[in-house]
Amino acid sequence: MKKVVALAIGIGLILTAIAQAEDMTGAQLKKAFTGTSMTFTGKSGNGTSVYNADGSASIVFKGKPSNGKWRVKGSSICTAWDNIRDGKEGCFTVEALGGNKYQSSNGFTLSLH
Repeated sequence: MKKVVALAIGIGLILTAIAQAEDMTGAQLKKAFTGTSMTFTGKSGNGTSVYNADGSASIVFKGKPSNGKWRVKGSSICTAWDNIRDGKEGCFTVEALGGNKYQSSNGFTLSLH
């Protein structure tokens, strides 16, 4: 019985932690990402990118460089790249994992530098 109670408490704590995970706000995104470089990894590939204060950006994804632009829209980061997604803008939310690590809603783990 004690093991069942301990397991139930453990599961409850995990579910609480998951429920408390929140996406960053627009203000938090601007503060964390403006003027930074990052590396990112995900199932669809790895790369590096830079988000400049003037809204310009550069990326190297799967070994291919591209220039573009970025902005914060609500609580999402939106990017448009010259040769990714046919230049169409794509947006994603970000969750802070601690330290300089973040998780994006589009499946990438980000490390800011």
